[in-house]
Amino acid sequence: MNSTEINRIQPYCILAVDDDPRILNVTETILVSEGYSVVQALSIAEAERKLQERSIDLVLLDVMLSDGDGFSFCKSIKENADTRDVPVILLTALDTLDSKVRGLDVGASDYLVKPFLKKELQARIRSHLREREFAQELKMLYAYEKQHAQQVGILNKLTTDFHYQSLQKYLLNLIESSIVRGMRRTKKTPTQKDLVSVRSQLRYEKRRTAVEAVRNGESASTVARVMKVPLRTLFSWIARYRLGGEQALQEGRRSGR
Repeated sequence: MNSTEINRIQPYCILAVDDDPRILNVTETILVSEGYSVVQALSIAEAERKLQERSIDLVLLDVMLSDGDGFSFCKSIKENADTRDVPVILLTALDTLDSKVRGLDVGASDYLVKPFLKKELQARIRSHLREREFAQELKMLYAYEKQHAQQVGILNKLTTDFHYQSLQKYLLNLIESSIVRGMRRTKKTPTQKDLVSVRSQLRYEKRRTAVEAVRNGESASTVARVMKVPLRTLFSWIARYRLGGEQALQEGRRSGR
């Protein structure tokens, strides 16, 4: 999303805070001529209410106010998670280095000394609104990428679970059919010898199925987890198959797993 796409139907809203109504009126006239919407506040208390009630894009804040100082209010704006991204331009008659440093230390984006030129104020407002717009684009891009990464992670997990469940179901069906075949061959109540034979056949089916699963593209770690065997055991089955085929797997019955 680029800056042309983020352009809003409503104009940018600027909160102007000063305890002198005449200065506020002049400021509003200047800003409205530039196409901005202006909200006035004569005190810090009123400014706090406006910040809660309205979506503010930038704050013009006088440093010396009747109910407090702008430095402290600027700091509180930056400490609030809902307003910390809103740029604050301090306006003051205090043209000292310490005042400027203090303003920047509390999080102000800029510092203008009264009286200031109309064009300078307009240029600085445009600059900070562009920076805010760019920061918002980055945040939206980050949120999108994060969501996309989460979706990919969920998809990968679902795919892995699907393979795991499919393979497990296949193994259970295979083992069940093997037992049935063993019972049909005996046609009698199975003896201890019959049970040993069936278990031996199941171990062979287990080895063969595991090797085939790896050959068909399943990861060795997934197969080992499904079969509940150490990874090194699975690798030994694969090596045995590669050396002697299924006959080698069958001959390995006596060795247990």
